Amino acid sequence: MTPQPVRKMTFERLLHFVAKQRRLAREGFTCYEADAFGYHLHRQLEQLGVTNYVVEPQDWDEQGKGVKNDRIDADG
Repeated sequence: MTPQPVRKMTFERLLHFVAKQRRLAREGFTCYEADAFGYHLHRQLEQLGVTNYVVEPQDWDEQGKGVKNDRIDADG
């Protein structure tokens, strides 16, 4: 499957989207970067039958030069 463009959506819309995709597939896998808000999303995704991986954030721009950020990732 070809990667799709970045989409902006609410938390509820994300869960609805994941649930729909999960119904269409034999298996579902997700991954997101851990943050200060805990594992609420992780638990929600697992309740939908998705295997979710929570990854540790990494500072790719330790010198603060703006060479790596979410906008650049999304455009890539």
